[in-house]
Amino acid sequence: MPALGATFSDSQTHTGYTIGGGLEYLFTPNWSAKGEYMFTSLGGETYNLGGDLLRFRHHRLPHHQGRRELSLQVSSRELRRVGKA
Repeated sequence: MPALGATFSDSQTHTGYTIGGGLEYLFTPNWSAKGEYMFTSLGGETYNLGGDLLRFRHHRLPHHQGRRELSLQVSSRELRRVGKA
């Protein structure tokens, strides 16, 4: 049995999946609004450090991500006109 204060190290690669989708709506010729959602899951792993006394299951919580965006599309001609003002 390891002494108290001992350090353990482990390095592993976990695989999983990501799924998502989004919509964009152009509500004027220059303005649009967008919404996106993404779900990621990387599963879990059981670690056994020093026999049955130090066994635990590490659960990787799913990751939910949402984004909203408001965009203004500006042409290069409009940018040149603003720069001269």
